[in-house]
Amino acid sequence: MRQLKLDAFLVHGNDIRQVPVHRENNPAFAEYEEASQNVYVSRARKDPLDDTPYCRCEARADWRLTCGADCDNRATQTECVQGYCASRTKCGNQRIQDGVHADLILVKNTGKGVSLVADAPINEDDLVIQYVG
Repeated sequence: MRQLKLDAFLVHGNDIRQVPVHRENNPAFAEYEEASQNVYVSRARKDPLDDTPYCRCEARADWRLTCGADCDNRATQTECVQGYCASRTKCGNQRIQDGVHADLILVKNTGKGVSLVADAPINEDDLVIQYVG
């Protein structure tokens, strides 16, 4: 397998020259181990209560309708925190905390290691999965 070169240029005034770029292929992952939670090796930073984003949405009878598209937290891509949300317990903006994501499976690929693929159709605006990298 060959890694494609990225073109890099050095520009100095009117002098432009191409710089050779040497990249190495990383071998594919042979195995994958699922992590159910993060384990911090150092002390986790604790946010002061003042930094917790408070939701000012109007609570609705159906909690899934609370904190919709007009929610300030959702607009800033921040999930509502229980106890700091208008719904008090649950709302429609807590999908990562609730573990809601698309049906995904791991598939082994020759030469590429492991791929993450959808096991069911994914609709527009569905949360696929939280990326932590």
